[in-house]
Amino acid sequence: MAVRLGHLDSVTLSAAFVRNGRMDVVVATNPLARALHAPMFASDTTDRHGCANFARYRFLDPGG
Repeated sequence: MAVRLGHLDSVTLSAAFVRNGRMDVVVATNPLARALHAPMFASDTTDRHGCANFARYRFLDPGG
């Protein structure tokens, strides 16, 4: 799957991100998505490579 990051950055009025089937935000996010989901990206549930995961955050983080 090829993702054009320029297209993702051009989305300015809504949060945009690319995730896989395991709910990992692995490819890219735009700045608004980073801001909206900042607690998830700063959580201890984010892996050592900075890969955030919606399910891990929701079920394993007390703030989720």
